[in-house]
Amino acid sequence: MLITQVMTAIVLHRQGRLRLADDKITGFSKPSSRHHVAKKRVLQMLFIVVVVFIVSWAPGQTTYLAYNLNVLPASFFQSPLYNCLIVLAFCNSCANPVIYTLRNREFRMALKDLFKATGGSSVGIFSDKTQEKDVTFHDSTTRTKV
Repeated sequence: MLITQVMTAIVLHRQGRLRLADDKITGFSKPSSRHHVAKKRVLQMLFIVVVVFIVSWAPGQTTYLAYNLNVLPASFFQSPLYNCLIVLAFCNSCANPVIYTLRNREFRMALKDLFKATGGSSVGIFSDKTQEKDVTFHDSTTRTKV
């Protein structure tokens, strides 16, 4: 995970340099400053995701390594502490949506739209309304309401 996050950061940095070079050629400065702010926010979010991942998974993986090096007895895997470490590792899956919600405005808006109807033809996941669309199937000329 750390490698993929670092690769993402490198690609963002390269894109920022290319955009800055293009803006210097064309004489624009606004787009590059917006890109810089967006890049900074994404890098901060990636950093938070990596730190939470390490904090969540490192204790359990360290104890598993200690067991493989014969530092811990096999009975440790029956202890309440080890069960807590496993739960901590699984909590990482719950943490990512929370991180994205807190750090990304677009994600928050999409999540709100998902859970409630926003009016018009948009329908939330828990809405009583059903959305109808005309769909033409490839092998038929019949139109059905979905």
